[in-house]
Amino acid sequence: MMPSSELIRSSPAHQKSVSCMLILSGSDDGTIAVTPMLMLLDSSIDTESKTVKRFVGHDLSVTGIATGMGRSYGIMISSSLDWTCKGWGVATGTHLQTVRVPGEIWSMVLDPSETELYAARTGGLIYKRKLKVETRK
Repeated sequence: MMPSSELIRSSPAHQKSVSCMLILSGSDDGTIAVTPMLMLLDSSIDTESKTVKRFVGHDLSVTGIATGMGRSYGIMISSSLDWTCKGWGVATGTHLQTVRVPGEIWSMVLDPSETELYAARTGGLIYKRKLKVETRK
């Protein structure tokens, strides 16, 4: 358990106390993990049980993660040095779509309507691709 400490920063995102927080992490092994922050901070929780969900699908390092606004039907998009961006069903953990560009992807974002993906690759080129996954219900 963490001792009480000084408040460093707060956010106006919520009107009451934050009750949960998740960390999305991408790795050089090509995987993405979803972990509740409390599990990382509480030393009494077994380290083997800390990751709630794992997404496996990239062949090289994950370079970016973006999430859609859809609630339980939401998506997550990941980018990688393997020249792909992948769409994932957050609730189900299933792979929904792969978008390929000709080069290592260093960064990506979704447009506000979550229907297009912008992927930046080596050499400063940016590619725009349509998404074929439903992000909002």
